[in-house]
This record gives sequence, C-alpha cells and structure tokens, in this order.
Amino acid sequence: MLRNSRQSPATTLKSEAADAQELIALTALCEVLGLAALSRDLATAAIFSGIKCRRVAVVGLVKRGKSTLVNTIVGEELSPVNFLPETASVLCFARSSKALAHGITFQGKSKNLSTKPSSFAADVSREARKPLLAATYQGDLTLPDGVCLVDTPGAYESDVTAMSLRSSGMPRSLHTLCDGFIVVMGVPGVSSVDLQLLKSLNESVSPTAVRLVLKGLDSSISHSELKDYADDVLSSVFNEKYIVADNDRRELTALIQSFPATSHPGGESDAYFNPSNRSKQVTDSVKQQLLSVLRGRDKREEFDFPQQLLRDLPTEIEILVRSFARGEFNRRQAEQEKEALKAQKAARKAQGEQWEAQNYRLNQSVQTARGSLQSAEKALSSAQPSVGCGGWIFFGLSCFAFPVGPIIVGAILWYAYSKEEDELAARRPGLVSDIERAREALDRATRLHAEHQRDKPT
Repeated sequence: MLRNSRQSPATTLKSEAADAQELIALTALCEVLGLAALSRDLATAAIFSGIKCRRVAVVGLVKRGKSTLVNTIVGEELSPVNFLPETASVLCFARSSKALAHGITFQGKSKNLSTKPSSFAADVSREARKPLLAATYQGDLTLPDGVCLVDTPGAYESDVTAMSLRSSGMPRSLHTLCDGFIVVMGVPGVSSVDLQLLKSLNESVSPTAVRLVLKGLDSSISHSELKDYADDVLSSVFNEKYIVADNDRRELTALIQSFPATSHPGGESDAYFNPSNRSKQVTDSVKQQLLSVLRGRDKREEFDFPQQLLRDLPTEIEILVRSFARGEFNRRQAEQEKEALKAQKAARKAQGEQWEAQNYRLNQSVQTARGSLQSAEKALSSAQPSVGCGGWIFFGLSCFAFPVGPIIVGAILWYAYSKEEDELAARRPGLVSDIERAREALDRATRLHAEHQRDKPT
C-alpha cells in the first residue's frame, strides 16, 4: 500500500515488505478456512492500493460479454475471451506512458507480468499455469486519463438468486474500492436474474454510479434493434442506459465520459480519494471477518497452518490460529483440568481453614458458657446466711458480762442472721435463673459445637 510521503525510503520499503508478508499469510489462512472470496477481496485491495484513478467496474452474469466490452474500450485484447466463462481474475486497466503489469497469485504473492497484450491475457486466463486472483495492466490504452476500467469474473445465476454474490466471481470489496459500475447485458436473453443483479447493485451502492450497457458486439444485431429491445424490455430501469453494437459504437465514448476523471485536490491526504485508505478499509473488513469465523469455530476442530507464516498474521488472528494447532485442544484441556484441580485444592484448604476458625470460636463459646454456669452455681451455693467469724468472737467476749452480755449480743446476732437470710431468700430466685440461663447457653454452645464437628470437611 502507499505510505505517507514523509516516511523515509527505508521505512517505506520495510512497511511494504511487512504488508506483502501479511497478504501472503492472510491469503494462506483464507485457503485453509475455505474462504476463497476473502482471498480475492485481499488481492483486489492490494492491486488497487496504488491506483489513483476513478475506478469503474464492469460486472454482470457469466457469458454476457464483459471482457469483449472491456477489450473494445481499452483498445487491446487484454482480457481473455472464450466460449466458456474465461475471466478468472479481477483485472484493472489504466492509461500510462510506461507499460507496467503485475498480479497477485492464489498464494498471495506479487508477480510481475508481461506487458505484451497476448502474453498478459494468457497469464490471467483460467488455464494459466499459475492463476491469479487479481492483476493490473497500465500502458498505452484508449482510456481517458484518470479513469481505470476493471473487468471482473462473472456472477453465476445461482449465486444471484441465492443472494450470495460474495461466493460468486464479483468481489464484494468492489463496492468500497470502485467509484462506478457498468452492468453488461447481452441480447437476446436479458433475464430476470440480470435485472436482479442490477437491483442488488443499486441497493448496495449509489444508483447514480451504476450504468447499464445493452451489448450486441460480435453479433449481427443492429444498434436500432438493440434500442427497440431496450425500450421494450428495460423501460422500467431508471439507470442510465447505453447501447453498443458492431454497426454503431458511438455510445461507448459517452459511456466512459459519464464517469469523469477524478482530480485529487487533497492529494494522498484526501481521505476519500486516497487509494490506500479504501484498500485498508477492505483489508480491515477481511480481518474482522476472519476473526469472526475463528471465534465461532468449534475449538475441537484443529487444522494445520504453516509455522513460517504465523508471525506474519495480525497478532489477534495469530493467537486464535495458534489455538487450533494440532494437539492444542488436548493441551488446553489438560491445562484447564490442572488449573481446576489446583483451584479445587485451594478451595478445600480454604474450607478447612474456615472450619478450624469456626471450630475454635464454637469451642471458646462452650468454655465461656461452662465458666458462666460454674460461676452461677458457685454464687448460689455461697448464698447462705452466716453471722461470720467476727460475730462469734464478739459473742465470746460478751460472756465476760454474764448473764446480760450474751443475751444482748445473741439477740443482735440473731437479728443480723435473720435479716441476711431474708435478703438471700429474695436473691435466690435470681441466682437460680442465672444457673438455668447459663445451663441453656452451655447446652446450645455444646450442640452447635457437636453439629460443627459432624460437618468437618474431609
């Protein structure tokens, strides 16, 4: 692709080499995944990346004479023609003072081609020794400056009917890469499928960019007969129509001039006309589609991909492709099982630690409840009236004042004893309640501890 002109030549060459290697790797991946249409999109974007012209694609069903029309317009037999569907590559033609030709192979490699028209046509035919996905020819052609004509492989009726144009010869990427379209129809035999293809194209791009050509080249049908046929069969078509016959080809000039050559006031910085920008859009779209396919693929489906190309893939795609290598699924499964076992062991360890911590707390609760019960029982047993040791000493001394002293002291001690007995009698129900509560707390703590013991993890 074209690089910013401010880059050094060494940096530009390095970037272009990286792009070339990535194209090869992505093309190989498309082949492995069975996505040939994406390979053609990639090659077409690569071919178009350096062409700063108004690009006009010639499209239509197979055997409608697209290549014959293209050769007539460019003035050289460059696009292969045969009785059977012949065009296999997306072919790009532009006027240039210097003859240049190159293509992209089915392996994604760039290849220089012969600038001799007959040799070029042989190189891009279906029967070529090394078929090409896309190719370009620049030379002394009868095209206006600034206009590039693109020949495409024909779409098959079954693809159009099934709305699967992506799998047909006409790359979807042309909708992004091209500025105009010429839909070729031949007579006799404009079919409903021809009109369906035109309708599909009108819905995909601006209808003002689509022209219709009714072609009668290499036939005895006259221009006037074609015109009558068009007025009858194509009266409902609103696209601009052009009629080309062997006896009158004047409308060819008007057809090409209806796609004016584009000047690029913004140069390479112009976001729309910069060919690298539009090619990058297509390439990025292909990468996203590849990512989607890889992400949606059954992870058990393994495939082989050349190791030497892996590093040339975009990083995100490379990671996914590596995940489908032979034995990778089993390795991941073993690794996941190992991690699951490790996590299971860690969970059991954590569970054991939690059990021990809870067991310690419950055991402490039992000890605390037992201590509370013992304290309550001790408080009840000590709740007995007593005159105390001091009272008896005082009573003994009163005996020296016999007989009055012992009587008086005895009366005092009896009163104190009775009063204390009354006070203790009032306190005793509370002390008994304390014992009951302490016993209940101990029973509850003991039960919880026993239940916890039964739940001890193994």
